[in-house]
This record gives sequence, structure tokens and C-alpha cells, in this order.
Amino acid sequence: MSLQKLKQRALTNPEVRVEYEKLDSAFDLIDKLLSMRTKAGLTQEQLAERMQTQKSEIL
Repeated sequence: MSLQKLKQRALTNPEVRVEYEKLDSAFDLIDKLLSMRTKAGLTQEQLAERMQTQKSEIL
């Protein structure tokens, strides 16, 4: 089963849908951060170095 089909199936459950929708703003922020990093031409590693953190902390 693909991730998209699994998501669709899970979202048919009203309780799951409510919790998923609560995360909408977090998903929007993640998308924006990823877009900004890509637009800047930075890898996760480069951004982590600039932020003095680990690559695993970067989206």
C-alpha cells in the first residue's frame, strides 16, 4: 500500500482527521522552511553548519 493510500484510508476515521487537521499549520511551516532552504541553494548539512547544529535537526 502506498503512503498516499494509507493516508486516505486513515483520514476516513473522523478522530484521525481531526488530529491531522490540528497539525495543518505545522505542515505549512515545514513546507515553507523546506522551500526557503531549497531556494537558498543550501543542503541540510550547510544549513546545520551555519546554525551550529546537527544535520538531523534540519528539514
